[in-house]
Amino acid sequence: MKAASRAAAAAAVALLAIGACELGLRGRLGGDPGRRERLFLDETRYLHEESRAPFFRGTVKGGSEFWTTARPRANPQEFPAAKEKGELRVVVAGESVAQRLGSGDLERAFSNFFPERRARVVNCGMGTYDAYRTMLSVSESKPYAPDLFVVLAGNNDGARPETLSYPAYRVNLFLRSFWLWRLPQDWLAARFRRADPRAVESRFEERLRETVRAAKRMSVPIVLCTLPVNLRDYPPLTERAMRHFIREEFAQAVELDYRDRCPPSRNELIRRVAAEEGAALADLEKVFARLERGTCPGWDMFEDGVHFRTRMYPIVTRTIAAAARIGPRSASDFHAVELAIKPWPPLDFSWKPGPELDAVLLAGIADALQAGLQEPPILLERAVAKFMLVERVAPGMLSRRLSDRDAIARDLAANPSTRSLSAEVSHGWGSIERHSAAALKRLNAPRVPKRRPERR
Repeated sequence: MKAASRAAAAAAVALLAIGACELGLRGRLGGDPGRRERLFLDETRYLHEESRAPFFRGTVKGGSEFWTTARPRANPQEFPAAKEKGELRVVVAGESVAQRLGSGDLERAFSNFFPERRARVVNCGMGTYDAYRTMLSVSESKPYAPDLFVVLAGNNDGARPETLSYPAYRVNLFLRSFWLWRLPQDWLAARFRRADPRAVESRFEERLRETVRAAKRMSVPIVLCTLPVNLRDYPPLTERAMRHFIREEFAQAVELDYRDRCPPSRNELIRRVAAEEGAALADLEKVFARLERGTCPGWDMFEDGVHFRTRMYPIVTRTIAAAARIGPRSASDFHAVELAIKPWPPLDFSWKPGPELDAVLLAGIADALQAGLQEPPILLERAVAKFMLVERVAPGMLSRRLSDRDAIARDLAANPSTRSLSAEVSHGWGSIERHSAAALKRLNAPRVPKRRPERR
């Protein structure tokens, strides 16, 4: 009994000492170090739990079998299990750039280049998916009877782990709410978990080749797409890259930045894999460069760093359909695709107030909120750039929209990619004001008036 009492007393003393240290650290460094990470718990579940669910589930209607969307956040779709006579079933896989490819636009493009077939597009694109998850999407698609795969991947392949145990992540996330656990873990991560860019690119290439080979095993042709990005008007995240961006060395800035955009070198890798593995190539990067007539793509073609503006989709879908019609060729043979998609469709690059500009503003607000969650808070140039675009196109719009916090919170909550930030609007309002003030100052516009803090 005495030994047990002494052990209990020692444990109590140790716990009191640990508690005192933790309270001291919280007083010095802040009260809840895990708050920011908990905001994005849904994103981790989305990538590491929900991505394991089948994309479609079989249903029966009127005696016929159908495939119906089963995976959370996927585009809602329903299509018959049995193909119609003459049907060309095109399965699109990849990230959000793939998910945003409207089935109607792509089906019309394929109908133009395959007039003898009736195209049906099955969209398996998912926001934030990397090449690994794209490969899994293609590999599971055999039951859907594909005749062609179209793959758009390359913007989301950074240092993030491909897989993790979600229950273990939850436990670690709880422990990271304590400074005594978080500080040594962060120190070890900074010391030993440095991402090697060559390893990141090697992993991307391996997954891309596995994707093509999965299609070959099904005897289904595949089209790989290069991914153009906003080079000219979308500031990088790292200081090293920003130095090149300021000097208008835009391609080099993307190469040196955090891998949240497809750099030119990765597009060269996609071309090489397509040539070596016998895949067709839709060289969207070269098409966008040709449309720019020698300048770098910017806000005229993109609504952020990677997502095309609505008016770009006709040329995107025509390029993909032309590549599928031509089939595998040399990766340098852009001339054939260029001839296939001529005449170039008329494009109006101007911006006007409307849903497209509203989306840019909402993305800027989300960026500003995330900048305020950093330790310490930062000024994110991407948020400033988006606010400046909004104010240039629609003077006064920034001030009007930022006068209604409740509406902003509702808009954030309605978008799956920003839902986790909707509860942070009041807490992070100071960061939104800092970014809007910086944008208006650079444009020499009147500043957004500050509101008094809301009482809780």
